[in-house]
Amino acid sequence: MKFGLIYHLFYPEEALDGYGVDLAQGDKVIPCGLCVAERKQIEDMVAQKDIVTCDSTMRFASKLGRECSGKEWTIPLTPEMILHNQSAAVEMTARACQQAQEWGSDIAGLGLMLGRIGRRGQDVKEHVDIPVTNGDSYLIFHSAQVVKNLLAFFGWAPEAVKVAVYGFPSTIGTTLTEYLLSQGIEVVLIARQTSHVQKLIKKISDKYYTPIKLVTTFSEALQETRIILTAGSGAQVLNPDEMDDPVIVIDVSFPRNVFQPSEKMLVIDANAIPMPRDIVFSEGYVPERIPTCLAELILLSFEDKKEGFSLGRNLSLENIAEIGALAQKHGFVADLLYSFDKPVDMQRLEDFKSLLSLKEL
Repeated sequence: MKFGLIYHLFYPEEALDGYGVDLAQGDKVIPCGLCVAERKQIEDMVAQKDIVTCDSTMRFASKLGRECSGKEWTIPLTPEMILHNQSAAVEMTARACQQAQEWGSDIAGLGLMLGRIGRRGQDVKEHVDIPVTNGDSYLIFHSAQVVKNLLAFFGWAPEAVKVAVYGFPSTIGTTLTEYLLSQGIEVVLIARQTSHVQKLIKKISDKYYTPIKLVTTFSEALQETRIILTAGSGAQVLNPDEMDDPVIVIDVSFPRNVFQPSEKMLVIDANAIPMPRDIVFSEGYVPERIPTCLAELILLSFEDKKEGFSLGRNLSLENIAEIGALAQKHGFVADLLYSFDKPVDMQRLEDFKSLLSLKEL
C-alpha cells in the first residue's frame, strides 16, 4: 500500500535538531517539511504556488512481513503563514493530496499544522478522492503511553496520581482527557471557566463516574499534580522561570507550549516517536524519530486500511485503542524518551526522580 504525507515549510532555525540534518552540507528535505534558507525563497515559492515533491520514496517493512511505501509533498507555507491564511493552506494541501493520488497513494496524511486546519482535515477531504488522516489517534495513544511509562519509571500507581491537561476543550485536549480517564488516570483540567467548558466537564465526569477538577492557571494545577500535558495552540507558553516547584511537562502540542529547558522542568516530547527497531526501511531518508502523523500512516498502510482514520473534531476512543493495538503489534513502542528532540538520559530521569521525591505529589 502506498501513502502520501503532506507537510509545510520551516525556517532553518525551526528545523528539529534531533533529525540530524546538516544545513551547511546542503541537505534541504527533512521529515517535517522542506527547510528553506531565506524568507525571499519562501516568498517566491508562495507566489508561484510551488508544491515540492520529495525525490525519494520511503519503503518500510515490519517484522511481520508487511510492507508499504510513501512520498512527501510540501506546501509553500510556514506555520505562521498557515495560521494567517487557512483557506490558501487548505487549497494547497488539497492539491498536494491530489498529486499524491496521481503518484499512486491510497491514503494521504496531513502533517503537523496541516492536520489542525480546515476542520481538522475535513475541508481538505472534500476535494480529494482518497482517504485523508491527520494522525491524531496515534498522537493521543502515544501521549498516554508516555504518561504510563513515566509513572512506571517513578514507581507511581496510575490510580494514585493526577495528571493535568492544558488545551481543553480543543479536540486533542478533550479526547486526551477522555482517553486518560478510560485508562484509570485522574485528570485536572487547565481551562477558562465558561458555561460550555463546565457543561462538557460534567458530561465527561458523569460518563466515567470520576470528578474532574477545573483550574485556570498552571500554578493552580501544580497544587494538584506534578505532571502536565500541554495540548494547546501555543498561545499560552509555560515559562520555567515562573515555576517554583519541579514539574514534568509532556508537550503534545504543535507549536510547542514550552520553548526552553530548565532544571526544574523536565519536558518530554510527545508528537514524535523513535523509529521502531523492528522496522526495516530500504529506501529514502529516514530519521531516528518520526512524527506521529507518519507513524499512523505506516501502521494503517501495513494493515491495508484505506480509511480516514483520524479526521475532524470527533475522534473515536475505539480508533485510538485500535491504532494502539496496531502499534504494539508492529513494535511501535515508546521505550525512549526525548526532550527538545534529544534523548533523555537515565541520569536526568534519576535526578528528577530524586527531586520529585522531595515534594508531595
